[in-house]
Amino acid sequence: MKNIFQLVLAVLLLTLSLSVSAADADIAKLFDKYKGIKTFSTDFNRVFTAKMTKKVTKDAGLINYLAPEFISVVTQEKKNVVEETYITPKQTSFIDHKKKSVLIKTGASGMGDYLVFLRGPDAINKSFTVKNSSSSIAKANKAGITVEKGALLIKLTPKEPMADLRYMFLIAKNSEVIGLVIVDQLKNLNQFFFTNISYKKKLTKEQFMPKTPKGYEVSHFQ
Repeated sequence: MKNIFQLVLAVLLLTLSLSVSAADADIAKLFDKYKGIKTFSTDFNRVFTAKMTKKVTKDAGLINYLAPEFISVVTQEKKNVVEETYITPKQTSFIDHKKKSVLIKTGASGMGDYLVFLRGPDAINKSFTVKNSSSSIAKANKAGITVEKGALLIKLTPKEPMADLRYMFLIAKNSEVIGLVIVDQLKNLNQFFFTNISYKKKLTKEQFMPKTPKGYEVSHFQ
């Protein structure tokens, strides 16, 4: 009986080990997909859930990326552009069309960290600890994180503290990132769901350097 128990235990451990190895291989394959990409473009639907109040807000928009560090995020509500964010290695520009204001900040913003997967495995592993959390999808769903059946759930935890990021999840399917979940220091959830993903969109650096709309108040921060 003891020998049978040991044999069953060994088989279970081997199965678990093979499953973990397969999952790690899937993650490595996923990250390698983004090694050396030049452009990335996707429509997104976003769901923000406040931890304290449980209030849920939704919007949509478009993300463009031009390697190595140019990012734009255009946010819409009812098909009207309400916010625009443009990130370059030198500065970040926030345009709020509701408030008619522009904030220009020196250096890149946190969105560059959130989209770190676009820069490939070296950039990811330099700044984040990577963990396969696919076994915790049911738990994630209960916590309000939407992960479709059969997807790969990858947790990225910053190796060094980040002001606006506690940790985040990448949601992948068919060797492609289809979602991003940002968990901030207050445990608010900011979920992005990607559609119409393209790696061939023609983008130029000039598209990430917006002009200030006439009549908008402009503020500069270091």
